Amino acid sequence: MAAETGWLSFWRVKAGKRPKPTAVYEALRAGEQPDDLEDLDTRKLMAAVRKQYPSAEREGKILAIELDEEQAGIEVAASKKHVHFDFYGDAFRQMDRVMALMRGFGLACYDASERKLYPPDKPAPRFEMTPEESAPLDAMFAALGEQADKARAKTDDPQERLKMLKSFMDSGALQREVDERTAKRSARKPAAKKARKKR
Repeated sequence: MAAETGWLSFWRVKAGKRPKPTAVYEALRAGEQPDDLEDLDTRKLMAAVRKQYPSAEREGKILAIELDEEQAGIEVAASKKHVHFDFYGDAFRQMDRVMALMRGFGLACYDASERKLYPPDKPAPRFEMTPEESAPLDAMFAALGEQADKARAKTDDPQERLKMLKSFMDSGALQREVDERTAKRSARKPAAKKARKKR
């Protein structure tokens, strides 16, 4: 399985209780059952996960979900107090889908990578970036890829290629390339909208 992308845990706090989210998360991961949390109908929750992900397969106590077409995977574990999801690969879209599914049951979400709790009555975070948000990263990776190809064409020495890439970044050329590519992309977008309106 690919590198871990994120970790989300879902639970419901008993009325009138205000436990510290990080302490709750650590207790749950240690196999404890905190008294401040309500018992969950995990059979119903896991059935909802299986409905959303029909390819899910039981592997011991874990429900494993392979999403090869998205180069992503999910492992789901549950106790009577919580449901926990480990995400692998390019799973940001799946994190959004799981968030929506579990919040539909009125559960709070603890994002372990941010060490932050999102109550069910507050806005949920969004993990997948919009095309506009990802444009600078896409431009950076494309520019670095092109520079790496140029460096490979000039020398077989890996150290020399690294020096060339470092020089490209340190000189400000990478940032200029990212800015230029992002500006070109932004300029194309309004033109496409105008063309659609004329039809």
